[in-house]
Amino acid sequence: MLRGASTAALAIFLVTITYAVYRSDNRANLNDPYDECVVNEMRGKMEPEARKTCARRFGVIFDITNTGIVIDWRLIAVRQPSPSSIPLYSVALRVPRNNTEWNVSKAVVNYAYSRCDAQPPANLNEFTGPYTAEFKNDLANITLPGKYDQRQQKYVPPGCQKVVQLWGRYR
Repeated sequence: MLRGASTAALAIFLVTITYAVYRSDNRANLNDPYDECVVNEMRGKMEPEARKTCARRFGVIFDITNTGIVIDWRLIAVRQPSPSSIPLYSVALRVPRNNTEWNVSKAVVNYAYSRCDAQPPANLNEFTGPYTAEFKNDLANITLPGKYDQRQQKYVPPGCQKVVQLWGRYR
């Protein structure tokens, strides 16, 4: 009889400890407003939809590199501080209208000084960067130096852009 009582007491003790650990872990996570939001939003919703709602509310940024979003770019100005210095090119980056659920907030891009459609195509070692662009309302600007082209005997602007990484928020 005593042996059964000690087994029952041990079982109750282990259940109590397990519950206490479980509760303390959950309370630790609920100290984060985002996690608390997810728990509250899950009432009546599926977990992915609750996370999306809270991500919108808290402006959480995600890596969206492989979402198929294209970043258009064009040269908007050339600035040469002095005749003997390297010209600087202002590049405008724009996110075209897309049917994704993302707003681009930041991009990391590389540039080559030969055209993307050049023959032979640009090698990876021809790209310079990385350059980071912060987007506001789907627009960003970067200033790039020109590169001296021996064949043309002049400085040339970048001719090809490669997006390395994108970050964004849910719309």
